[in-house]
Amino acid sequence: MKKVLAILVFTLVLSTFFATSCSEDNPVNCTELLANYTNAGLEYAADPTNTDKCIDLKNAIEDYLDSDCPALTPENRDALQEELEALPCY
Repeated sequence: MKKVLAILVFTLVLSTFFATSCSEDNPVNCTELLANYTNAGLEYAADPTNTDKCIDLKNAIEDYLDSDCPALTPENRDALQEELEALPCY
């Protein structure tokens, strides 16, 4: 349960940072990618035993990592990669 709460808190903190850092001039829709990641994180945190929700979160993280959103600093990328690798469905 602590791991689920940690993921939830991490997701909320990152989503706040990413939402304020996305540029509308960027051709990639950073806001949409962030919303997908945040929603998938919340869904997974609510039911971490659901494999489909784990896969949805994995895909959302991978999509976000593959983007060129300006909020993805090397530190943020590392944190997201660690979160991705910690998922049981990775």
